[in-house]
Amino acid sequence: MGAERRREAAEALYLTLLRQLISLYTMAQNPNTTHLKISEVVVLPPLWIRCDGSDPEHTYWLGAEPLRAGNKMTGISFYVVTCDGPTADKTCLANLEELKMEHKVKHRSSVVTTRGFAQYELIRAAAMDDTTVGSESNICIDVTWHSVDKILQAPPLCSAATLALAEGLKTGVTEWPEPLEAPSALELVQEFLMDLKKKLDGCCVSGNKNETESIKSDTAAVDSSMKSIFSERGDLDFAEQLWCKMRSVCSYQELIECFTLVIRFLEHGEIQPWIHQGSSSLLSKLIQQSYHGKVEAVSLSGATPIQMLLEIGLDKMKKDYVSFFIGCEFRSEDLAEFAYSNYSDSDQPEMWKVDITSGHGQKEVKTTWQVSASPPVEHMTSNNIGLFCDSTVNGSNEERMYFVAVAKCSQVHFM
Repeated sequence: MGAERRREAAEALYLTLLRQLISLYTMAQNPNTTHLKISEVVVLPPLWIRCDGSDPEHTYWLGAEPLRAGNKMTGISFYVVTCDGPTADKTCLANLEELKMEHKVKHRSSVVTTRGFAQYELIRAAAMDDTTVGSESNICIDVTWHSVDKILQAPPLCSAATLALAEGLKTGVTEWPEPLEAPSALELVQEFLMDLKKKLDGCCVSGNKNETESIKSDTAAVDSSMKSIFSERGDLDFAEQLWCKMRSVCSYQELIECFTLVIRFLEHGEIQPWIHQGSSSLLSKLIQQSYHGKVEAVSLSGATPIQMLLEIGLDKMKKDYVSFFIGCEFRSEDLAEFAYSNYSDSDQPEMWKVDITSGHGQKEVKTTWQVSASPPVEHMTSNNIGLFCDSTVNGSNEERMYFVAVAKCSQVHFM
């Protein structure tokens, strides 16, 4: 027997032994296996077996989880997770209709539902040093929607989006920008708040004739394509103007000091700022509370200050987009096409997946197909080139590289 045949035989034996372990796990919990003479069936914890991916299907996980109704065992759900990559082979990109049909045949289902998920990276900052593993400080948007039309579909306008902060931002292990020349963000915020206080007190404020120009200057640090499209709006509310002052913060501590100052002014009624309707940011809620003379306490710790800053920045971005399209009298289809052009053309997702589901309750089964820039399983070692990131060698474009993972589920129900 040659070396290749021996290797294949060893891999086959390896997976066979793992599947036998899952079979024993299942039998030990089946109340109908009377020949085992088990006096009382004990519900065991879920069993997940880490594989090395050396088999032809590149299996990285085998799983089994009990199904139960109250204290009674009703069955077992089995899971298989496989992964290929990094690869430039476009045949790895599945056809959605084929995935749905495969699921229907396997699970004898006539109806399936689909749910899409995409993760887009807004900001990535390196860790403070190379020894800090897993502390990259990226900020992502997680987008979800129902009724997926095709693989790598761009999210529709009805999608739900949430911000996701990396551990580096939550723990403070991140690299902030170098301090700029004076005035600092804190000094700008102090001046801004004092001007508002003086206006409320009925005092004349000097030196504000260039306020609009200052705001324009503060928000001019956007890419050239945006510069050519947007001009600064003239109806910036308090939160938007605050974003213009705070966007240059150089440390986590300065960020906390800025928001501490703002909240103190609101609590003492020293300012009565106006804000646009429709904002759900935490700062907007505090401002609305200040109108009634009572501002709830906010703990400016952990990721809260960063979350607050991002919320007002994203609010401003949304209003800028709306203002631009209203000014141009664009149709809603044009808005949709432009708003998601970054997703489909330039800002490719870090991860995209579709869940195909059938059944209800305990009989619900799911197939997940996923493409990602990074290895989807921790113990999969590889050089991460990045999803759909073009690189060049000797002036020529290389093929785009990605990882493709599939998670499949099956069930056994005890009679």
